Amino acid sequence: MKLKLQIYLLAMVLGLLFGCKKQQQSNSVDAGPTENQLTNSQESTPTESSENQVEYEPYYKGLENLEGEALAKGLYERIKDHKTFSYRQCYDILIELDRDPENPKNIECVFTDFSIDAENQYADGNGWNREHIWAKSRGDFGNAPGPGTDLHHLRASDVSTNSARNNRSFDEAENPYIDEDGNAKGETGCYTSNVEWVFEPRNERKGDIARMLFYMAIRYEGENGEPNLELVDYTPGRGSKEPIHGKLSTLLRWHEEDPVNDKERLRNNLVYQRYQGNRNPFIDHPEFARDIWGYDF
Repeated sequence: MKLKLQIYLLAMVLGLLFGCKKQQQSNSVDAGPTENQLTNSQESTPTESSENQVEYEPYYKGLENLEGEALAKGLYERIKDHKTFSYRQCYDILIELDRDPENPKNIECVFTDFSIDAENQYADGNGWNREHIWAKSRGDFGNAPGPGTDLHHLRASDVSTNSARNNRSFDEAENPYIDEDGNAKGETGCYTSNVEWVFEPRNERKGDIARMLFYMAIRYEGENGEPNLELVDYTPGRGSKEPIHGKLSTLLRWHEEDPVNDKERLRNNLVYQRYQGNRNPFIDHPEFARDIWGYDF
């Protein structure tokens, strides 16, 4: 009887010890992400990304105290020879770069700020497409990798506004543009003109547009079969295929009036870290525009 009792007590103690150990192991195991966590990760907005914090000053080392042509040449050497993508690949990339932070399943259109379902790529003219801020006919580079797919100026845009902008230069205009087609429509805050072949974006985008064009004018200098893009202080004709874009004095003023914002900084960081490996210097150093082109408003 005494032996049976000892065996019984020993079994109870071993059972308790084994149960505690099993519970500790269970508590220490990572159960992995939940379905909600996976969904949140896939739909995370750019503003939640660690790319918002990037140390970029070493990128510009050696360019201190330069100005004019010397600074332009130094920046060109720094930002050229980046990675390129096909025009088709850019659709998927723009879904990340131009994602609507208020609705992660949508993209945000560059001129209008319309929010459109990212899956509606073109959609028989009712969705969105890839807009060349430096009009691709101005230099006749089309959709070729390089200037035709450079992510620093290729942006998501609703199809109808993209069509209305056409290859117009950027300047002040007099006619409010109201988008009447597509899945996103209404007032845009943009203007067109019946007098000059120009397009005026909404105030919140004017500086963004200017800095994209500054980048293109510095990045493409006519080497290795690339166009030699130049900003001019007039409005080129509609049918011109010369590698020129206007209007420089207006763009410089917009650059001053609409300073760099966090969205621009984040997008610049994403293009640099995840895709092309180069930066838009005029987002990092807005003063470079004055140092290169010189102006006094």
